[in-house]
Amino acid sequence: MSVKDLKKKLNNILTKDESVVVSINGKWGVGKTYFWHQFKEQLTDKKVAYVSLFGKETISSIRTDVFLQVISKKQKAWHATAKHIKDITIPYIGIGITLPDKQD
Repeated sequence: MSVKDLKKKLNNILTKDESVVVSINGKWGVGKTYFWHQFKEQLTDKKVAYVSLFGKETISSIRTDVFLQVISKKQKAWHATAKHIKDITIPYIGIGITLPDKQD
């Protein structure tokens, strides 16, 4: 399958509003990872987790990899939001909240 055909097929799959798993198979060194990283740059409206199966021996290790990526993205979103709303005060109720600084 050509790169053009693969892009077209992936775009058709990803236009649906549902979660999908995509597997790109090919011999070692043909550019699967390079292709995917280039392709996902256009997916600005999609949430993507990339997992290389190289060295993975169990489904559990794949799930863990996906989970850690999702958590990492959620933490980045939280820290970006927290930067803008460090101190929140609700004067009518008398409640003040100070968000903790990010610890690296």
